[in-house]
Amino acid sequence: MIPIPQGLNDAEIGIWEGCMKQAGQKIILAADGMTKKQILDIAGRLKDFIWGIKLNDALDEYGKAIVAELTASGINVWADVKLSDISKTNENRAKVYAGAGAKIITIMAAVGLEALWNTREAVAKIPSCECASCECELAGVTVLTSLDPPGCETIYGGSPKAIVLKFATILKAAGIRLMVCSGEELEYLNKYPA
Repeated sequence: MIPIPQGLNDAEIGIWEGCMKQAGQKIILAADGMTKKQILDIAGRLKDFIWGIKLNDALDEYGKAIVAELTASGINVWADVKLSDISKTNENRAKVYAGAGAKIITIMAAVGLEALWNTREAVAKIPSCECASCECELAGVTVLTSLDPPGCETIYGGSPKAIVLKFATILKAAGIRLMVCSGEELEYLNKYPA
């Protein structure tokens, strides 16, 4: 995922377009701290070169409307809301974004197996919307990258590697295929797959 630099002018956006054409792979752009106009402008310019846009604080500001607007324009949306509540609240919130067309919605793995399972099931039952394809998946967030080892020990009772592995096992049991973790844990997860 690549964060979108704020305040790009047309020439700078042109440079981004050239880089993405050369890369030959579609990426996810993180639109943190951007206005709706900035998000829609850059998404429209780069939509042929990106998988989609990850929205976080823009969802707080513009709600499901920005998800619907982007998906109506053919742009995939990752709703990075990090659901972290009781099962029913997570289900209700996830259904809002899935119904608007989000392709990925984040949920904290720490909510537990039952809430993860129930939220995944609720999202799977969303009827097709008007966008091309509304199949939405949850992505389980393991340990926040801002949490250092002592903090992880204090909150979760283990090292980041141990807790990420534990959460990966829970996510797998809940039927959640996508997982968000630090790149530092990837080698460990490959060595000890959940």
